[in-house]
Amino acid sequence: MIRKATYPRGDKIIAEGDYSSDVYIIEHGRVEVYRDGPPRLCLAILGSGEIFGEMAWITEMPRSASVRAIENVEVTVLDHAGLPVLLRTKPDVLLPVLRVLSERLRTLTSLVGELRQHAPDADEAIHAHLGPGADLGCASSPGATGTHQVTLAGLTQRATASIGGRSLPIDRFPYRIGSTAPSEDPVSQNDLTLPDEYPANVSRNHCMVVRVDSRFFLIDRGSRLGTVVNGARIGGGNGTGRAELHAGDNEVGVGGPASPYRFRLTVSGGA
Repeated sequence: MIRKATYPRGDKIIAEGDYSSDVYIIEHGRVEVYRDGPPRLCLAILGSGEIFGEMAWITEMPRSASVRAIENVEVTVLDHAGLPVLLRTKPDVLLPVLRVLSERLRTLTSLVGELRQHAPDADEAIHAHLGPGADLGCASSPGATGTHQVTLAGLTQRATASIGGRSLPIDRFPYRIGSTAPSEDPVSQNDLTLPDEYPANVSRNHCMVVRVDSRFFLIDRGSRLGTVVNGARIGGGNGTGRAELHAGDNEVGVGGPASPYRFRLTVSGGA
């Protein structure tokens, strides 16, 4: 039902097309998610705390991609056959899986809303929301920004305090931002949490920074008040749920006009 497993670097953990249905939670190390092709496509690099295999675990459909260890990897494995027992006896074990599925649903909902407004930009919108397609390489690689660097700095006192009073390098994408949630909240998944007070400006799952090749986007995750990027509002009921970050400094306001959380996102470097 629940077991630990280790895989040495180079081992294939999941093979595309297999009918296996275990889900894996990474405890240590990193894995590559890819399609064999041709051409061979890297879909994501996942690290400690992240999950793979969850869709086949629920749908029992064939694996849509392969996964291999790119470092020595230790994982917790949840057996599909034990799902009913886990639901009754150890529901907390399923919380990481629920978070991943909730985030995927938020992303798809945001994407569908934008595509209804901007059909001519469908390909670009899909890539920005969901990561790389057949021609975009690997968008979720920790530390894989090439010569590009992305840093986050506060423009207000509250924003500066939220990142420890310093510039914060972002080297893992997507980078998720939202309000502080109770530790038991099963659907909250954030890399940066912002303590918020009434009247609330920051949604539980507010926005995220994503990378597509050498381009960077700010995506609203379905927030109530939206996100302001370089003076333009995205999300919060607006038809557009994303904004591309340009080279240099970008001003990002998390929440409504009165939000105390305004940041500078700096994109530097290049090919």
